[in-house]
Amino acid sequence: MHLPKNALEIFKTAMFIGIFAVWLPAVMIAQHINNGNRLQFSWKKVLAGCPAWMRHSACAIFIYAFANFFLSVAGGMTGLRMFSGHWMIFYGTAFCIFFSSWNLPSILTPRHCPAGHEVGHGNNFCPVCGLPADHSSQDA
Repeated sequence: MHLPKNALEIFKTAMFIGIFAVWLPAVMIAQHINNGNRLQFSWKKVLAGCPAWMRHSACAIFIYAFANFFLSVAGGMTGLRMFSGHWMIFYGTAFCIFFSSWNLPSILTPRHCPAGHEVGHGNNFCPVCGLPADHSSQDA
């Protein structure tokens, strides 16, 4: 079945606009998980709620997308083939972020030490006072 050129243009536009609809909330969730610290951003923290196969698949999609893009450019291809990998990166990574926060909701709630300082989810002790972090809000 061959789609009319107009339908392909509508599809490409919808896929491009859709990236913003899913990616902006995903970035906000990822920043929240990392306590807004862009200098020490950790995908390991963000994807902590994902099973190992999902994290590995996300890495494989990154590799595929870049290989697909460069092979498409080298082969002179344009259009859907060239950008399909990029769509996979954005939609797939957003799905992983949403799934992680749904599967392990404790990564969205801040932890505190007994003195009231906020403690990152990767830390067992408060970076300010050295007291042990409260583990009562974490899922086992």
